[in-house]
Amino acid sequence: MITNGFWDKKLIFQIITMAIVTFCLIFILFFDKLVPTNYIAGGFITILVYFTGTWLIFQQWKNLQPSQFEWRLLLVALSIRIAAAVSFYFFYLSETGVPFEYNAVDSLFYHRTAITVSQHLRQMDFNFSSYLSGVSFSDQGYNIFLGSVYAIFGPSIIIVRLINTIFSTLTVILIYRLSKNLLSEHVARIAGIAALLLPNFLLYLGTHLKESLMVFLVMALLYQTVQFVKFQKRNAWVICSLLLLFYMLFMFRTVLAAIMLASFILYVFFHAPPKSKIANFVAAGFLLIAFGYLIFISQAGNEIGEYLAKRETAVADNLQYRASRDGGNKFAMAAGVPLFLAIIFIAPFPSFVFVPEQDLLWMFISANFIRNVYAFFTLAGIVWIFKTNFRNCGLLLFFAFGYLGVLANSGFAISERFHMPVVPILLIFSSIGIANYGLKLRRYYVVYLVFIMLFIIAWNYIKLAGRM
Repeated sequence: MITNGFWDKKLIFQIITMAIVTFCLIFILFFDKLVPTNYIAGGFITILVYFTGTWLIFQQWKNLQPSQFEWRLLLVALSIRIAAAVSFYFFYLSETGVPFEYNAVDSLFYHRTAITVSQHLRQMDFNFSSYLSGVSFSDQGYNIFLGSVYAIFGPSIIIVRLINTIFSTLTVILIYRLSKNLLSEHVARIAGIAALLLPNFLLYLGTHLKESLMVFLVMALLYQTVQFVKFQKRNAWVICSLLLLFYMLFMFRTVLAAIMLASFILYVFFHAPPKSKIANFVAAGFLLIAFGYLIFISQAGNEIGEYLAKRETAVADNLQYRASRDGGNKFAMAAGVPLFLAIIFIAPFPSFVFVPEQDLLWMFISANFIRNVYAFFTLAGIVWIFKTNFRNCGLLLFFAFGYLGVLANSGFAISERFHMPVVPILLIFSSIGIANYGLKLRRYYVVYLVFIMLFIIAWNYIKLAGRM
């Protein structure tokens, strides 16, 4: 175990040194092709603040009682997220003239659609299928949510962002509680603090995208599944919340919800001890029949069928589009499912080189770098689960492997936005790796950091060379 239970000074020094060397090499190799230097400088400062901040917080909070720790985690998470949402609101307002992120196609679509939804809701028209007929079922949930907020508060962008800070804060708490229920207080604290400052969660609070709420739904479903299966809580609250959360997730991203449903079924099968298997199966069967009816009367079944029909050509079609479009990368066609599967737990990588209309990626330099650094312990945590605690943590494995497997077969394996639903689970895996293998793997970690540095440089070279 790492001496203080988290990143110690030596480990932070190694990470920061690797970051300095990586940033310097990027400057030397791509000097005239870099994104604006303020984004690179901001990325480096964020990396420095993240790793030193998480270490300092762990030191200051390590002697707190669990209830005190959770309460402080909630207050600090909420404070940081409110500050981030307000800061990004004014940052983008000054950068783009509107409080939306760079190239905000999806955000503007959600905003405009929500205005229409709110107008109908004010007239007490709840026939969503009529005025959302042009919106896919897997997008209707977020449009209805936004429309409901606009109906109550008016089309206030900042109100939506502040509400999303609540969902993001609850996501941090659920990461802590889920880790505690499945593993230990020690692992839970590492995971909670890691999520507290993670830039990936904060950056989406500056957008009108659905990721903050969708990630909360994923974590809430995982948490309630553990309550239902492991702790055998079969009361009306747990069952109704599972049904509602599943249905809502289908209305946010259908394939994601289908993977979650499959993970739920597998967890019921593998977790239950012999004496309670029949009870588990009966309770789960009732839940699935009730939910199956909800899916049958909705469009979700059709969307799943469409995905299955396209799955064999999805990667090839996506890569062909990326290679042939204006400004596309000709090397895209050289990629494929085997490559994506090989890097799926490490990707995506930070983009330092200038590519037109990829401005938002510049904001994720630190976020992707931090995730690359964590990936080593993520893989270590997965190994530990398979060796030691598969029965308890199988749900996390089923969901992570299922979702990332689908992602690798969809052509979006290196898309940061599509990785978001599984980021909390990867954080939990990495926390397990840190807690159980920290010192044992220290000698290999330096080699891994060098490998990641070379991979980041190669990734940025490919981004440039493929467009020449």
